[in-house]
Amino acid sequence: MQTIKKTIKKTLSFSYLLFIFFLSSCTSFPTYLVPETPFQNITVEDTNKNVIWITLDGIRWQDFFYGTDEASGENGEPLKRFKVGSDRKSLAFKDVHRRLESSGVAFGDADGGAPMRISNPTAVSLPAYQSMFTGVTHNCFSNSCSWVPIETVQERVLRLLKLRKEQVVTLASWSKIAQAVERREGGTNVNAGALPWIESFSPSKDLELEALNQTLIKKGSGGDVRLDEDTMALSTWYLKKYRPRLLTISLNDADEFAHSNKREAYRNTLRRYDQFIESILQILESWGEEGKSTLILVTTDHGRGYNGRWTDHGSSTPGSDQIWMAALGPSLRKGIASSNVYQHNDLVPTVHAILGIQAESCAQCGRVISELVDVVLR
Repeated sequence: MQTIKKTIKKTLSFSYLLFIFFLSSCTSFPTYLVPETPFQNITVEDTNKNVIWITLDGIRWQDFFYGTDEASGENGEPLKRFKVGSDRKSLAFKDVHRRLESSGVAFGDADGGAPMRISNPTAVSLPAYQSMFTGVTHNCFSNSCSWVPIETVQERVLRLLKLRKEQVVTLASWSKIAQAVERREGGTNVNAGALPWIESFSPSKDLELEALNQTLIKKGSGGDVRLDEDTMALSTWYLKKYRPRLLTISLNDADEFAHSNKREAYRNTLRRYDQFIESILQILESWGEEGKSTLILVTTDHGRGYNGRWTDHGSSTPGSDQIWMAALGPSLRKGIASSNVYQHNDLVPTVHAILGIQAESCAQCGRVISELVDVVLR
């Protein structure tokens, strides 16, 4: 059922909208001329930093910055507003915001004058992920797109930093994420959808991994979507065992519950995400100096509609284009988000800068988020 809701419901609803748009000749999506190699004149000076990039599908900026009030309205409107730090009990991401009070930086608080937006015109998942992981907006306007046509940041980091394959990995609840992090299947290390992990990096038997795989198989493996609890468990295992340089974790449950208008399940999922991020931070802190070299970057692929339309997102749903981002880590100093409006395309050049990849970007490419780089490298 989750696969149907994610892949079919969203794709068909968007396809219908697209049909109406073209039929009426009122509007159409632009054509993007994407260069085959958008980042030129690349130089590399490895900073020995690590990045854990976590995407949480379909979470509104209001829910991240202002939390949830149990007595909020019945239509899923942006929940009662509490300024960050003033009443953490009402925040779904209370541990994240506790961390942000003393270190790190967050972007996308539209009420605070610093909105953050998607780069693609659709506010649909796969187009958003493809622009997020390439730094360029593509001619992808639905969840039915094929593989991204140019090199992704995951592929570039693996190639330019000359890393072993296990040092760049993507673990995702939704199978389509593979088409956003790889230009060619198998180019990096990806496990997406309800698939067990096939261990190829270590010859020794791993009992913890076997237990994780057996749990997944009992639930039914092979589908397009797996539960986030399984993705989070696999991510934790992988992080501890391999300590990768670039770990991408993509979670999906919140968007499923929102589409089904299950507000309590949506709220509880956000709290589980908060606990998961905190657990990752505690692992990093236990590593001492090595953990201090790691940045956690958390963001979302799209927003959601306002008030009674909170279950939806897309180009015809106001509010869907607004997103957010937070950066945390054991050694980050406190950062201050400016009034600059950033977007998905800006994430790749920012990750480049953090890892030590300097590149001359194209006209369509994003820009470095200097406020974020400052808290990581200075």
